Order: sequence, then C-alpha cells, then structure tokens
Amino acid sequence: MTRFLIMAACLVLPVVVSAAEPHASGDLSAALQKAKVGATLRVETSGTPVIGRFAGLSRGAMVLNGKTRAEVPLETVRSMSELKSARSTGIKWGALIGLGAGLVVAKVTDKSNDATVSDNHFDLARYGYYAVAGILVGGSVGGIVGSAKGHWEPIYP
Repeated sequence: MTRFLIMAACLVLPVVVSAAEPHASGDLSAALQKAKVGATLRVETSGTPVIGRFAGLSRGAMVLNGKTRAEVPLETVRSMSELKSARSTGIKWGALIGLGAGLVVAKVTDKSNDATVSDNHFDLARYGYYAVAGILVGGSVGGIVGSAKGHWEPIYP
C-alpha cells in the first residue's frame, strides 16, 4: 500500500508543480526564445512601456520596430508581453454562426409544399449551398473581427 502511495505521489506531483506556473519563465533569455521575430511585444522598463515588433537582439539590447526604432537594454526589462490575435477563434465562431444562419435561411426560403413529394436531392443541394455560403461569409467576418481584437499574454516574468 505504501509503495502505491509513493508511486502515485511521484506521478501526480510533477503535474501539479508544472500546472502551478504555466507561463512564468523567470528567465529573460527563455522569454526571448519564445518571442518570434515580427511578434508584437510590450516591454515594461523602468521608464515608459515600449510597444513594437520584435526585430532581434543587438549588443545586449532588444530591438523593437514601431513608429520609431527602439533599442531596449536587456538589464532594464521588468516585464514583457506578447500580443496574441483572436483571428482563429473569430473564424471558428463566425463559421459556426454562419452555418446556423445559412441553414435557417435555407429553411425560411423553402417554398416547397410539405403535402407534395419533392426532389430530396434538390433540397439537399439547396441546404448545402446555404450552409457553405454561411460558413464562408461567417468565417470571413469572424476573422476580420477577431483580427481587430487581441490580448496581451505575459511571457516574462
């Protein structure tokens, strides 16, 4: 019984410890490895925050391209966040909503009389057409809306 408890603790403990701090790196070099060139970063220093696209490292400084080129010395960095886009989430939700709207439009525009026998292939094609059109329009609109929205995800400390 004791062996079982020790094995269970050995299996569960690393999971609990790793789940406690999912984004905390504590190391600036590890955070810089997470940030890809071209990513939009917000760097908090002892002065004002600097926002720009990460261009790389130059002589102990982080290079950010924004309205102007900024070189932020690595010693002054207090925190760093990366802008994450919500485009993919917007596309998924937009496509799902568009699918539902397309099927509703297909049902509302259905002029067939339920008392008569209709061609099921025509009904299937019409519903399929409206469903695909709804997915494309909804996904496009969702992608545009999602691109305009985003959130800052801390990557250091």
